[in-house]
Amino acid sequence: MAKHQVWSPTEETNHIKPLSTTWVFKRKTDENRNLSKFKARLCVQGLHQKEGVDYNEVFSPTGRLSSLRLLLTLCHINHFPIEQMDIRCAFLNVMPEEMLHILRPS
Repeated sequence: MAKHQVWSPTEETNHIKPLSTTWVFKRKTDENRNLSKFKARLCVQGLHQKEGVDYNEVFSPTGRLSSLRLLLTLCHINHFPIEQMDIRCAFLNVMPEEMLHILRPS
């Protein structure tokens, strides 16, 4: 991480609450289900965050299936264009606007 300049150590202060981290490990297999590689990813544990303190705005698109059906029906009746997009990777390459403080992984 130091090689890629993605973090720098700082002194702890009382007004900064660092977020805890965890390692997520994954085993990748090839088409014959043989182990091909191991992957590791450092993730921030977001369950300890408080709205307005640790983050400002977060949008989590959740809804009922009946609402989606109604929306698709209305789009079809009114000849509105419908497009599908992948939200899963939306925040991967976005630089955060504020400074993030995390605990060093154990």
